[in-house]
Amino acid sequence: MKRTGYTPAAGKALLAALIVIAATGFRAPDITTGPIGLISKVVRDVSLRPDAAEEWNRAERGNTLSSGDRVKTGQQSLAVLKFRDASFVRVREKSEVVMSTAAGEKPIVKSIETEEAGGSFGFDIKKQIDAKFQFTSPTSVASIRGTSGKWSAGPDANDTLWLGTGLVALLNKISGTEILVRGGSIAFSNADGTITVRPMTPEELAEARLASGGGAERNLDLRFRDDNGGERHLKIRFRQ
Repeated sequence: MKRTGYTPAAGKALLAALIVIAATGFRAPDITTGPIGLISKVVRDVSLRPDAAEEWNRAERGNTLSSGDRVKTGQQSLAVLKFRDASFVRVREKSEVVMSTAAGEKPIVKSIETEEAGGSFGFDIKKQIDAKFQFTSPTSVASIRGTSGKWSAGPDANDTLWLGTGLVALLNKISGTEILVRGGSIAFSNADGTITVRPMTPEELAEARLASGGGAERNLDLRFRDDNGGERHLKIRFRQ
């Protein structure tokens, strides 16, 4: 029987390819190579310091973010960080965060760290597949696979988690205590090693949604007359 689509040259090329694959194995791309996200919004005073750089530069919308980069906001300022999986972190005023990824682990760990300076941010983390997000501070580690809410690392080393949706494993590094925090709860991880959790009040839940959603939704009704004198009604929905 005659075989079509096959030549001795093609057979040799296929054999060579199989030898290369056998020697090197199948490897997933290193997540730490190249950008892990970008700055999608800048409000007022926002600075960016690339990994290993000594000086801060003024951040601009569209700046790419790589592992080890730092973002800092001034008073009444905001930076919105968008990651490759469409997750968002909204860095609030007077905050500093550093981003990192750890490849070669199962699952891959993506971290947003607040250090001694403290700070707070809202987050909307998409469901992670073979990966997880972590928010870390000198006191706590919050492990996230797909949730929204607000995180605050206080200058007094007391941390607060407002969890609007989902489930978070919250670890206090001082005592080693770890608990699961469910959506609709507020958790306090303290410098003395304790963790306390309670249901959020309506005001606290609104604050969590505001921080994670990028602002409160508003409706604006406009009435005007067109060139022919007819009355027009325009409704605009926006976030503030």
